[in-house]
Amino acid sequence: MGKTSSAVKNRYNAKAYDQLPIRVPKGRKAAIDAYAKERGESVNGLVNNALREMLGMSEEEWKAVADEAGEA
Repeated sequence: MGKTSSAVKNRYNAKAYDQLPIRVPKGRKAAIDAYAKERGESVNGLVNNALREMLGMSEEEWKAVADEAGEA
């Protein structure tokens, strides 16, 4: 099995995902990392699940591509 280049991965990620950088108060990152790890999730997965639940969406709805009109 060949290795996928970083450039290929970056192109895919740019096409498939939006980025949403977040900032947290200094010193909170370790607690967030630990919280995610306790639940067997990445921080990214934790944030995605929290947002999905707050928006009242199923996993299928969350993963579906929003239309170009800006549907969430």
